[in-house]
Amino acid sequence: MSRMPGAVWVGEQSPRNPMDRYDAVCVHTIVGYAPAHAAHFSVKADGTILQSRDTAYRSAANLDGNHRVIAIENEDHGPAFGAWGGSDVPSLTDEQVDANARIFAWAHEEHGIP
Repeated sequence: MSRMPGAVWVGEQSPRNPMDRYDAVCVHTIVGYAPAHAAHFSVKADGTILQSRDTAYRSAANLDGNHRVIAIENEDHGPAFGAWGGSDVPSLTDEQVDANARIFAWAHEEHGIP
């Protein structure tokens, strides 16, 4: 079982298809609010890390890469981002950047992702 210490566990949302290997962490934006249960992790504007899937199992966030990719979704709606539309996706907050870095460091230690 692979749950990140410090992440808020929001319940297993995975169909429990096991990962084949661990090659990458992919950063997405939700185009909405956290959590995005299709990914392993979601990060709120304030940097809160939510974990929806044990990293022993595939996410649904990377289609053909699901068997080897840990997925992070970052929220991009709410007061921290202002109004936006179309392809004008706002930058991550500083807190989200820090939280993503913590997930990357954990994924390296836990799963050997370079």
